[in-house]
Amino acid sequence: MPVTNSWVLAPKFDVTNKDTISHSELGIEAKIGSTFIGVVEKAIQKFDDQEFMVFHVEKLLKGMGEAIESKSPRAKIANTLAKLATKGVIDKTHAGIGNDPHRYKLRVNKDSHL
Repeated sequence: MPVTNSWVLAPKFDVTNKDTISHSELGIEAKIGSTFIGVVEKAIQKFDDQEFMVFHVEKLLKGMGEAIESKSPRAKIANTLAKLATKGVIDKTHAGIGNDPHRYKLRVNKDSHL
């Protein structure tokens, strides 16, 4: 049995220009750099040369008015900090265990640890 659609999707924007599609033409708003990892990376710059923990990042984000949409906000922050450590943005200065949390510090020179 052939499948037929009774509707046709007609875009409201010009699809002939394959190079760019404006977000405004799509009817959505996009924030540049609004990924959670980008927000955290920008926020932790405030710690400068001080050590910080997940708790500190959570308080900083809340103070900045950033909503952490997750059942476990601290777990999300911890995973993000681990990714930033892998990228070389921060260093883990203390590997915690149990009730002893990990501690991090901004990497002064990204090339110094390669």
